[in-house]
Amino acid sequence: ALANLGNSEKIKEEIFCNSIITHGHPRAILGAMLYGYAVNQIIVFRPEDFNWENYITQIGLDFPKKFELSFINKMEIREWLKEWNKSSNKTFESVYVETITETQNQLRFVYQSIKQNIPVQETLRKLGCFDPVTKGSGISTVVAGIYLATKFHDKPIEAVIQSVNALGSDTDSIAAFTGGLIGALHGHNIIPEKSVQDIEYLDKVAERLLAISEDRLDENSFPTSTNLKLLNSPKKDDFNLDEQIEFIPLGKGKITSIDRQPTLTKGKYNLLLEALLDNGQSILVSKLFDDQNYTTKIVEPNEIETLLQLASERLKPKTLEKLKEFIGNQKKLPKGQLEIIIALIKNEE
Repeated sequence: ALANLGNSEKIKEEIFCNSIITHGHPRAILGAMLYGYAVNQIIVFRPEDFNWENYITQIGLDFPKKFELSFINKMEIREWLKEWNKSSNKTFESVYVETITETQNQLRFVYQSIKQNIPVQETLRKLGCFDPVTKGSGISTVVAGIYLATKFHDKPIEAVIQSVNALGSDTDSIAAFTGGLIGALHGHNIIPEKSVQDIEYLDKVAERLLAISEDRLDENSFPTSTNLKLLNSPKKDDFNLDEQIEFIPLGKGKITSIDRQPTLTKGKYNLLLEALLDNGQSILVSKLFDDQNYTTKIVEPNEIETLLQLASERLKPKTLEKLKEFIGNQKKLPKGQLEIIIALIKNEE
């Protein structure tokens, strides 16, 4: 929406093409396009001039026409549709039309909910936000975001608090859509103490998207490769605090934190590297390494004898023979395996 500000058709087409990379159902695709359109509509308002009734009415006006897939005959999309239709009893087009109607009805309900001051929880429930079948769908989450951003347009922090506290729903998606719309209306000056990670970087992203929409982006500003250590896939655990690194394609930065955490897998550990890149973005890289200091504790012969004695008392003959065969095939039996076998034998009735 920011990269194609004011161009609804371009917003719709590009969001459709981006969505089908990861999502196939019309609910997800239409939900994404609806969100882009909602951003495009709300970003032109000043907060003091915003009228929620006009906003929702404008979104719902000529809804089927507004969201018809005028670009669907492009070759790449036709090929995708052909594959989609192979694996479904209904065509994509017919399911999409059903989803259009479903979404239109939800927008009508949102309008009435705000008008009649229906409680938030009840509204979200009727939108399907708590139903296991629909709670994560693109339609229910986006319409919920439009609802909360619109209902609390003059109380922006309350809009976000309501969305993250709708426990049992897809809170992260609803909060993201709500926050995005509230942010498009108010700007980030409403954020308390600007307590947002990487806010400078996010500002740069927004400015770059605006530059794209105004056809003034300098495409020569991408970082060039260096001879610094690459953080994309560390080969060795040989990093130091404040060391200069590179992360492709985002450029240079420095290590700000190093942590090593044990894993459930014996003899392994996770190397966690935090870095702050020169462009203002912070990242966390995790890589699994072998623990060179780990040694497996091996079972002694007398412990094997104790195990077999217990097994002969507790197990049936055929099971006992299989256990003896298993132990006989082990060159070395780790302590952990011994403990598991004993526990299983003792629990057997």
